[in-house]
Amino acid sequence: MARRCLVMDSRSLQDIQRDGPALRLQVKGRSRQWFPLRRLSRVLCIGYPALGLGALGETAHDGVPVTFLQPGGEVLAQLVYPGALPAPLNHWLDAAATEPDIAAAYALWADNLGRHTYGLAGAVACDRQHAAARAEALLAELLRKQKRGRLPAHARSWFSSLLMTGIQAELMARGMPANSRVLQTIVNDMLHPGLMLVLSWLYLNLPVGENPRETELVRYYQRHLESDVEAWIQRGVYSLEQQLESAGMIQDAVQKSRQHSHSHHSSHSGGRRYA
Repeated sequence: MARRCLVMDSRSLQDIQRDGPALRLQVKGRSRQWFPLRRLSRVLCIGYPALGLGALGETAHDGVPVTFLQPGGEVLAQLVYPGALPAPLNHWLDAAATEPDIAAAYALWADNLGRHTYGLAGAVACDRQHAAARAEALLAELLRKQKRGRLPAHARSWFSSLLMTGIQAELMARGMPANSRVLQTIVNDMLHPGLMLVLSWLYLNLPVGENPRETELVRYYQRHLESDVEAWIQRGVYSLEQQLESAGMIQDAVQKSRQHSHSHHSSHSGGRRYA
């Protein structure tokens, strides 16, 4: 079963408790709800709750990161547990500073991911930078045609936060610590292409003239976009891992081949000297 993002508004929360392997919520006007941690990729909380921080801390410790957001979608703070899993991505990307082949493989991945994703949003260009600018222009044109005006600031903030925490959760699930410089590099390279894709999906499917408030935007995301966005994130990270590993293995193979050739040459030369 795919793991999902849990979004809750602290202004309407009456109780948050850990109940064994689940998070138990009591929201005004609703019956209690249980959310098993094994089904959660992350928790987003609008504002700081007046109670239940201990339960949220335990949730983060058990591998489900918790992010606190302002009502407009901007990140306030995060609760994460560093973990101790092996991190192949960290291994390869730490080597990028001294290994040109690894650095080139990462740069190629970032460029391909960006151009492909911008292309899905209708922005095709010769390079990532031009595709990014074209995607912004196409989104603005779409909003003008639909007579929505300019992109609401809360839409950009909310979907940036949703994407950022989604990418973080996927990378941390693969063993990468939350405070890793490498993790932030990947988030930065995936964030804008993903944002343009999600906002394009959003406004192509919303009824013309409708400008939902932030809570309605998040509900729409969870109902109609989240599974596709999570799949895009997972494919992107998996592709990166495969390409870096391939570059590293090719590099190792070339080095071993050179060492074998050098050893064979030395042995052959030595034979002639002592013949």
